This record gives sequence, structure tokens and C-alpha cells, in this order.
Amino acid sequence: KDAEEDATGTISDPLGEFAWYFHLRTVDNAGNWTSTVHVGPFIIDATGPILSEVTPVSTPTNNPTPDYTFNSDEDGDISYVGSCSSVTSSAVAGGNTITFDFLSDGTYSDCTITVTDSAGNPSDPLSVNTFTVDTQAPVSSFSSPENGTFWKGPIDISGSSTDIPDTTVDYVTLYYWDDDEGEWIEITQLSNDGLNEPFYWDYEWEPENEGVYDIMAEATDTAGNTESSP
Repeated sequence: KDAEEDATGTISDPLGEFAWYFHLRTVDNAGNWTSTVHVGPFIIDATGPILSEVTPVSTPTNNPTPDYTFNSDEDGDISYVGSCSSVTSSAVAGGNTITFDFLSDGTYSDCTITVTDSAGNPSDPLSVNTFTVDTQAPVSSFSSPENGTFWKGPIDISGSSTDIPDTTVDYVTLYYWDDDEGEWIEITQLSNDGLNEPFYWDYEWEPENEGVYDIMAEATDTAGNTESSP
């Protein structure tokens, strides 16, 4: 490209995204050429990273610091918007698993992730799936049998279990105390197939032997929390 004697630069034609080199030499009015100077590469990148979800946050979860995995087609710096944050600040090309900072019990639907590449191009925000954190166990109560009652036939074991809002009881396990074994022995497990809240349950149990029995109900919610029963 022609240039004036005192020129200090020139503008190239528009260039696409690529790694470019410039090769420069000059000639004076007498036709004498300088040696060629090679400069580069110059990387032209005007496109942000492309992100996609790989493994969503499990929901509901009883883990207050859940993991989330996404894929990026470029390295870059991670930024977080919404209720979720993480100490992980950089992404690599490929799969990236991040662990969110501590989250209180509740439902989260406003978390997004953006990756900005080395050229300063941000990705489109990636929305994290809506998920619920539940670290509280359900609570059960008996309506039958009453303490100190006598039964001639099957014992009607009934009651209810309830959980905090946004999650519900998954199943209830009934036990009786065995003095000989010195442990709680499972009677049966009752599933809350309808995911009713509260979960009302009922079971008729006929012990193999006559005697005095202590009975326990232990509920587990859909997040995996199990109540602590005596």
C-alpha cells in the first residue's frame, strides 16, 4: 500500500476473525527496498463464548452448596448474577463444574452465568435451572395407637407427616423396638405417591408375638432429609 514519506501507520481492509500477520517493507525514491518486517500474529475475535448446560442443579436438594456443570467453547472469566455466587472465577473450554456458595433454604430461579473471553466478548447469560434447597427434615405425629392401649387384633398405626413449603414427604418408615435385638426393626415403608402435603398414613400391623411394643415413625422428604426420631 502506498504511503507518504512521513506516514506512521495505515489502515488495512476489514479482516475476519482469524490470526493475522502483517509483512512490511518500504522503498525510497531511488528504488531501494528495506528488509521485510514481520509482525504478528494479531488475533481478531469479536464473538463471545457459547455456553450450554451439562448437569443441572438437583432439585430439591438438601445440599446448601450444590454443584452445577456447564460447557463453554472458550476460556474466560465467569461472572454471576442473581442469588447464586461461587469462588470459581474462570472457565475453560469444555466442561466446567462450579460449586455455589452457601444458599439458605428456598427456591432459586434468578441465577445466571456469563463468561467473558480474553478479547472482552461476553457470552449470552446462561440461566441456571430453577432449584429448591431444603435442609429441614419432616415431622411426624401419631393419631393411633394411643399410649397404653390394649389391642386384641391388628394394631392400627396411623398419623401424619409434614414438611416445609416447596418440598414434601416422600415416604414414612414404621419401626418397632426389639428388646432382644436392642434396635428398631422395620415394620413397613409407606410411600407418598401422590406427594400430598401433609401426608396422612395408615397401616394395620399384627405383631408375631404378644407383648408391649414401642412404635416409631420416621419420615423422609423428597430432598433426602430424614427426621430424627427417638
